[in-house]
Amino acid sequence: ETIEPAFRVSEFREGRDLNFACIPYDQWIGALTYESQLDELSPDIIFLLLHLEDVCPLLASQHLDATQGALEEESRNLIDLIRSGINQFRSRNSAPIVLCTFVARSIGIERYCDRRSVDGRSAKIERLNRALAEIASDSKNVFVFDYAALVTDHGRRNWYDLNQHYRTHSSVSFCALPSLARDMSMFISAMVNSRKKVLAVDLDNTLWYGILGEDGYQGIRADNDWPGNAYRDFQRFLRNLRASGILLVILSKNNKEDVEEGFAQNRSMPLALGDFSAKRVDWLDKSTNLSSIAEELDLSSDAFVFMDDNPLEVELMRAMRPEVLTVHAAGSASEFPDLLIANGRLHSVVLTEEDSLRAKSYSAQEARNDERRQVGDLETFLCGLDLRLEYRPPTDSEMDRVAQLFVKTNQFNLTTIRYSISALLEFLDSPTHYVRICRLADKFGDYGLIGVVILNFLDKISECEIDSFLMSCRVLGRKVEDGILAAIEKEARERSCHR
Repeated sequence: ETIEPAFRVSEFREGRDLNFACIPYDQWIGALTYESQLDELSPDIIFLLLHLEDVCPLLASQHLDATQGALEEESRNLIDLIRSGINQFRSRNSAPIVLCTFVARSIGIERYCDRRSVDGRSAKIERLNRALAEIASDSKNVFVFDYAALVTDHGRRNWYDLNQHYRTHSSVSFCALPSLARDMSMFISAMVNSRKKVLAVDLDNTLWYGILGEDGYQGIRADNDWPGNAYRDFQRFLRNLRASGILLVILSKNNKEDVEEGFAQNRSMPLALGDFSAKRVDWLDKSTNLSSIAEELDLSSDAFVFMDDNPLEVELMRAMRPEVLTVHAAGSASEFPDLLIANGRLHSVVLTEEDSLRAKSYSAQEARNDERRQVGDLETFLCGLDLRLEYRPPTDSEMDRVAQLFVKTNQFNLTTIRYSISALLEFLDSPTHYVRICRLADKFGDYGLIGVVILNFLDKISECEIDSFLMSCRVLGRKVEDGILAAIEKEARERSCHR
C-alpha cells in the first residue's frame, strides 16, 4: 500500500492516470482463486509481488536447519499454488498477470559458503525464478518482472527496512519505493506502448571514439584499450539491440569512401557496415536523410530513435522531426547504453520470432529491391518472387506477435482498433468472432507473421464483418492484401455468407 503515492507519480510521468488497489497481503491466492475484490476492480494489469520471507519462510530464514525434503516441498507447493491461482483466475478474467522474481531480503551465515554448494540457497531461489518463467511461458498473458534484479541494482541493504517490516509488514524502504514505482511504470509502458523500430546513430564520437575525417581510419577507436573499450562495449550493446528486433541505420556527415574504409580497416569492431539496414553518409541535414531512410524502409519517421553526440544535430532533429525520439550521446560512452534504455522506448516484455528475424528480413529486402530494379514490370517481379501466403487461426505461441501488431501497426490498419492481448484472448473463445493470422514467405526468405484479421460472423443476416484488418508495412507493395481479402471471401462463402 505504501507504494501508491510514488506509483501515482511515475504513472503520471508516463501519461497515465493510476487507478490503484492493493489486495491484503495474505489473501493473494484467495483473490486469484475465487471471485473477489480483484474481479470487481476489473484491472488492466495485475502485479503479483510476493516476498520470499512470507511465502517460503524455510528457504528464506531456516535453510541450513531445514531438511532438503522440506525445502523442496515448500518451493514445490508455492509454485503449484501460483500456477493454480493463475489458472483459476484465467477462467474468469483475461487481464495480464505480472509475476515478480524472488530475492532473499538478507544473506546470513551462508554468505561465504553457499555458492560452493551445488544446491545451496542461492541455487534454490534461482530455481524458483526459473519456475516462474516456465509458468509465464506456458500461460496466456502472463509476464515476469525481474524484481530481484531491481533490488540488486538498488542495493539490498538500502532496499529493505527491517524495522518497518516487523512493525507494519511493509518491507520496502521509503527511499526505494520511487525506484520500484518507476520500474513498474516502465514495464507497463513496454506492455502497452508501441516499441520503436529503428535506431539512427551517428558515427564520430558516438559509435566510435575519434573523428574519421580528421584522424583517419587509424585514429578511430572501438577496441580493447581506453578510450575505445567503452565504444566497443556500446557496439556490443547495439548488436544485442539489433538481435532483439531494432534496426540499426547510420546518419553521418562524412565522406562515404572514408566510412567504408573505416569499417574495412577496423574489422575488430563488433559492428560491421553490413549490420546496418540503411546508411546515409553525406553532408545533407540529418532530418532529410532520416526521412529518406524511412521511405526506403517503408516506415514512418515516428518509429525512429536518433542518437548523436552533437547537441546541435539533436536540436535540429527535434525541430525538424518532432515525432522522432532523440537521445543526446553526452558524457562518457560507458553511459550510452543506459541513456538509450532510459529515453529510447526500446523495451519489450516479450521478444517474438519476428523480432529476431527483423534485421535479416530487411537484408533480404535489399536483395528484393535489387531484383525489382532489374525487372521493370511490377507484375513480372511479383510473379518471380514465388510469394506463399498462409491464412489460418493463430497458435498460442503466436498470440504475443498478434498483440504486438495491434500495438505497433499504423500505416496499414483499416479500423485502427487497438485491442489488448486480453481482448484478443476473449475473441479466441467467442462463438461469433474469429481471429486469423497471415504469414508470408518468398524465394528470398520468410517474412514471418505479417497480418491479422478479426472477422465477426453475423449469422442472422448471413453477413461477415471485417472487424479488424492490419498488416506489417514490410510487405506493402506486394499485393498481399488482395490475397488476404480473397482468403476472407473464401472463408465467408464457405460459411454461407451472402455479404
